[in-house]
Amino acid sequence: TEFGTLEAQRNIRWYLVFRITYEFGLWFPIWILFLTSELGLTFTEIMVLEAAFQALIVVFEVPMGIFADRYGRRPAFMISVLSMAVSLTLFGLAMGFWWIFASFVVWALALSSLNGTDGAFVYESLLGAGREHEFSRVLGRLTTATMAGTVVAMGIGGWLATFGYRLPVLIHVGL
Repeated sequence: TEFGTLEAQRNIRWYLVFRITYEFGLWFPIWILFLTSELGLTFTEIMVLEAAFQALIVVFEVPMGIFADRYGRRPAFMISVLSMAVSLTLFGLAMGFWWIFASFVVWALALSSLNGTDGAFVYESLLGAGREHEFSRVLGRLTTATMAGTVVAMGIGGWLATFGYRLPVLIHVGL
């Protein structure tokens, strides 16, 4: 239907804005420098944190998928956004290893809340408009636009880091 097509287009436009903002990682190019220079963490500590982070994503993935299926995409998106804001706030204000660990726990929850939920949202939006056959193409374009936004963010973040490593992280919290 025409209404379904308009709704699908609106959902996909808003989703694009959401993902570009969500992935606008101003801190991506400097996070290792931040952890080593600002907090004095060793590369071993950073890799322990990273391993724990990846394991936590695996642990949270199924429960958050069940949550999204049971309670809907919007609550899952909200958990993801709020968790990401808390995670980046903890990360940006961190004073040591355990602050970063807490940040990574919440960050894993944020990503697990989004993984799968985002693709399902796009697919269901297209399905409602009878355009589900366009899913791969639409998702590919959304991913490309998100990556382009990330590249721009990294350039800006690198420049912002010249004023302090915490600045790009804390600015991203606002996004």
